[in-house]
Amino acid sequence: MQLEGASPAESVVSAVLSSWTADPWILGGLILTGWIYLVGWQRLNRRVPGRYGSGQAACFFSGLLLLALAVSSPLDAFGTLSLSVHMTQHLLLMMIVPPLVWLGAPALPLMHGLPTSLVRHGLGPFVASPLVQRCAAFLGRPLVCWLAFLLSTWIWHVPFLYELALRSPFWHSAEHVTFLITGLMFWWPVVQPWPARPLSSPWIVVVYLISADLLNTVFSALFTFADHVIYPSYALAPQLLSGTALDDQSRAGVIMWVPGSLIFLAPLGVLVVRALDPAAARAREAASRAALTAAGADSQWPEQASTSRRVKQRFDLLKVPMLAWVGKRWVRTVVQAVAFLLALGVVLDGFLGPDLSPINLAGVLPWTWARALMVFGLVLFGAALCWACPFTAARRLAERFLGARFEWPRALRSKWLAVGLTVLFLWAYEAAALWDRPGWTAALVLGYFVAAFVVDGLFRGAAFCKWVCPLGQFQFVCSAISPFEVGVRKPSTCESCSSHDCLRGNEHRAGCSLDLFLPEKKSSLDCTFCMDCVEACPHDNAGVLLTVPGSTLIDDPPRSSIGRLSKRTDLAVLALVLVWGGALNAAAMVGPVQNLFERFAEGLGLSLAPEALAGAGVVCAVGVLLALTAGVGFFSRSQLGFCRLAWALVPLGFAMWLAHFAMHFVTGWSAVGPALSRVLRSSGMDGVMGGGGVPGMSHAMALPEGFLTLQILALNLGLLLSLYLGWRIVDAGQGRFRQTLGGVLPFGVLALGLWLLDVWVLFQPMQMRGTMGMG
Repeated sequence: MQLEGASPAESVVSAVLSSWTADPWILGGLILTGWIYLVGWQRLNRRVPGRYGSGQAACFFSGLLLLALAVSSPLDAFGTLSLSVHMTQHLLLMMIVPPLVWLGAPALPLMHGLPTSLVRHGLGPFVASPLVQRCAAFLGRPLVCWLAFLLSTWIWHVPFLYELALRSPFWHSAEHVTFLITGLMFWWPVVQPWPARPLSSPWIVVVYLISADLLNTVFSALFTFADHVIYPSYALAPQLLSGTALDDQSRAGVIMWVPGSLIFLAPLGVLVVRALDPAAARAREAASRAALTAAGADSQWPEQASTSRRVKQRFDLLKVPMLAWVGKRWVRTVVQAVAFLLALGVVLDGFLGPDLSPINLAGVLPWTWARALMVFGLVLFGAALCWACPFTAARRLAERFLGARFEWPRALRSKWLAVGLTVLFLWAYEAAALWDRPGWTAALVLGYFVAAFVVDGLFRGAAFCKWVCPLGQFQFVCSAISPFEVGVRKPSTCESCSSHDCLRGNEHRAGCSLDLFLPEKKSSLDCTFCMDCVEACPHDNAGVLLTVPGSTLIDDPPRSSIGRLSKRTDLAVLALVLVWGGALNAAAMVGPVQNLFERFAEGLGLSLAPEALAGAGVVCAVGVLLALTAGVGFFSRSQLGFCRLAWALVPLGFAMWLAHFAMHFVTGWSAVGPALSRVLRSSGMDGVMGGGGVPGMSHAMALPEGFLTLQILALNLGLLLSLYLGWRIVDAGQGRFRQTLGGVLPFGVLALGLWLLDVWVLFQPMQMRGTMGMG
């Protein structure tokens, strides 16, 4: 019914606002539950105030309040008119209310709030019966809870059942009850409300949440990117918000996607910190025993058998028969020779071939293939690009012909020159549109060869790799989160070694050119994976060892040839340039950012080409974000917070480089075929046909379904690892939760802001640089 003098939209809003459904059964049940909990909580608060404080009560009553809001407020009425409102209701019932309820640890307060006779003679024996215990144990298994949550989410959103719930009040209520019950099941293994028995391994919950987040991303993406309205009822309903029903459906997907991912990721940091702190776990177990005894509950707790664990030797990649060739010098020489020939082909084709990037080797190999293989190698191995680097051949030739007689100048023995060159490269990539100018790319590659030849021909110690090369710096920084590092198999063997051949070399093999003493090498910083130390070791005690990604960043020991990270501002700035550069390099490809650069230039009265605007914008933004990060480090609980916390952002920064370069590879990898075919046929533009383009020209391939999900998953994992590293760095082994939380909070806000920027960029259409099209 439309109100007189009111527009249709106003009538709808007025009707909805007057449709609070104060169902006496629902509200009465919630009030009664809250009263019983309050009575029991007061009794337990007197007995065990440390276990049942105001925090538990606040969580439980917040859960009840939000539950009432979800099912009795105008949200319920709006949900029949707007899918985005329904998704908000879905989020409350499945992802917000259940964890809040469990954080209130309601089992004992509800038991203590009921009459004693009822508990002793009725509810108690029923709950303790073997059948109920077996059913509860089965329903509490992580796999059962995970499947129940997954099935309820997907099944109820099948169009037929969803439309049925919209039409039928009974099925609408059944949908809500299913959401709430499966939500409570899902969050039970995560929260493990006291006095529930802990899971056998906390790492189960880490996998549990990550897999749930991945499926939630898939689920949300279906709504966000659908090209039609999935539920016909919403297409016919009046639109309460701006836009069409399809726009509202996209909003619904984003509501489930971004807040949903944050809700899944939030407990991961806490769980990982707890899992890696066994002393705190034992203290919590002892406190739980004491609290159970004080509460008058069953204090029996499963004993954790203390078993002695053998110290296992780290996995060595070179001990795997099929992979031992990685450490052979002749293999590296062959790979580097092939890379050198490809680089030579890039230079020749860039100068002599067509000035069209998609069909020129200089447009395809460096910007589509080499960058992708570089980040894939870091994920799977380590500094793989350094291992296969074609410029190494130039270094060896230079050392032979020019002698490498000088030491690198003391004034330049820092990363400041590399920082400047990296920023210059980020600017030039945008300002000169290198991805679209094969000739400029060829000049860059040739310049690289010349610089490597001159620097390494004059100076000893692989000076170009260590102090100059921007690509090498990218490898050094990002290899901190790689799964392998060159290290010693048995430190005790090194203690009895006096020759130090891994550093000095011997008559058979050269030692480390970068002056890294293997027993004191604590990470892959400045390591080019040349394997000279591996082959020079007379005790066969060096290898490519498995390591936990990021673990070498937690502590701050002296590092061979580097020192302490807390005293290396130049390394911290280099890491941050690469972290923020990854986000800004991708952001410069999207329309909204390009428009922002143009408006900013117009405001300053500047007339610049779009590429120059992008280059200047990236450099300015890097400077501003460096200053912001320095401020965060200053406010963190560490005098040297900037130098240490800069490294904690590396996982998230690298995740964006990975997502970005992988996108270019997936959409443009096939371009190498036509480019190579053209080179083999001729060196000119013979194949150009009027109006038809170039035969064999590679157009941008569509991103495969689910690829964005994988990109978001990479960012989620990067954010999780960055938050964990930030926590461990600020905590510094002190175990003071409140002080650590206060110190890490500014860093967490900064990391979350970077994650949101990265996610936003991935949602925008991007230029398919090096191919013909947009994505």
